Amino acid sequence: TIDGAGSVAWSRDGKRLAYATRSGTTGAQATVQLVDVAGTPVTQLAAWATDLRFLRDGKTLVWRAGDALEYHDATTLQLGRSVTLGKNVTAAVLSNDETFAVVADKQRVWRLDLATNKVVAFAIGHPRYGFALAPDDRRLTVARAEGAGTGQATTFDTTTGAMVPLDGHADAVSRVACLADGAVTVGREQGVVWESDGRPRATLAHADAILSLDVSRDGTRIVTAGEDKTAIVWDAKTGRKLVTLAGFDDWVGAVFLADGRIVTDVFGTPALVIHSAAGRVARTLAIPHGDSVGLPTLSPDGTTLVATSTVAPRAYAWNTKTFGAPRTIKLRKQAARARYTPDGRTILLSSTSSEPQSTLDARTWVERAESKLPYLPIAVSRDSTWIVSTSVSPTAFHNQAILKFPSLAPLRTLGVDGAVAAACPDGKRLVTGGEDGTAIVWSIAALLKPGG
Repeated sequence: TIDGAGSVAWSRDGKRLAYATRSGTTGAQATVQLVDVAGTPVTQLAAWATDLRFLRDGKTLVWRAGDALEYHDATTLQLGRSVTLGKNVTAAVLSNDETFAVVADKQRVWRLDLATNKVVAFAIGHPRYGFALAPDDRRLTVARAEGAGTGQATTFDTTTGAMVPLDGHADAVSRVACLADGAVTVGREQGVVWESDGRPRATLAHADAILSLDVSRDGTRIVTAGEDKTAIVWDAKTGRKLVTLAGFDDWVGAVFLADGRIVTDVFGTPALVIHSAAGRVARTLAIPHGDSVGLPTLSPDGTTLVATSTVAPRAYAWNTKTFGAPRTIKLRKQAARARYTPDGRTILLSSTSSEPQSTLDARTWVERAESKLPYLPIAVSRDSTWIVSTSVSPTAFHNQAILKFPSLAPLRTLGVDGAVAAACPDGKRLVTGGEDGTAIVWSIAALLKPGG
């Protein structure tokens, strides 16, 4: 245990640890200490330091000392050179290639070239939560509070300083999904695959409105489907079209099964169709009562497929191993969509209006009492402890918020008007889609930080 440590860094070979400490009532007694893996002191220097980092050469230890970036010998801590970063500096991070620094004061954020002192300013105020560089140093993401309970992350090109938002849509963002290395968003007739640093990777185009978006369990494929009566499977890395499912009579939606097969649902048709991963029709599932259903949802363990009737207060559940006759579940009222919580215990039932929603026990198939709070659930956290909800008016979706689950106590408002969100499986990111045509990738840790 290191008492009073404020900044720490391991050497590249893992044999030394450097840390900065402060003591005294004002923190005026400051030192940088170097120890080996056993904790044995190597050397120390009386100095105020933060943002410690060993350089790639293994011979240099860098830290910020007030308004300067100092380069010290990694063994003796002797000062080699110092670079002035600016005035009243509050934060700084060295680029991965060690050629420039990203610096902030209380008003602004900028890039400083360490060889030429050239400055590139970013059009954003001081970051409330901090900032991070992409591994290739080409993009900078800044997390900033916009007001009480709201905030956002914005990505910039580090060469030009220009903002790189996820704004590749002329219409409202209607679908969002997470990838391990980025995100997918859908506007009206076009989907966009984004890199983690905000650069567009590929465009997924349809001839008419896209109604559904899903990512395979292994993260390698994307399926989109819609009003052009086609479902298209895309390579998630390249955006290359892999399979086109066509010949449907009306609008179509599509989702993946856990084994990579595809389920399609045609508007107004009393059947679901199972396709092989290559797109061939494997079997057709007749829906009891002649019902048509909304887009199905797959349980987290992949064993159950659930869909709600579009004409009656009923839901259906299929065993995905056998796809025998489905279980019919009677509901108190008609539901537009079913959504599993990631723990597999609960199914959230969504109506299309701002009225109390209900839940279904996924083990007993008993519908639980309705909440007294009107909300529309649109995403669930990986640990099933919170949800993202939106309020509904006759013409729009408003005020996305994070609520505790199942108590529905409010945690954060997001300041986003839109009906789509996705909590990423990595547990670190939340993607929201707005009616203004933009999507935002949020840091979950920053969103849920007490007092953040």
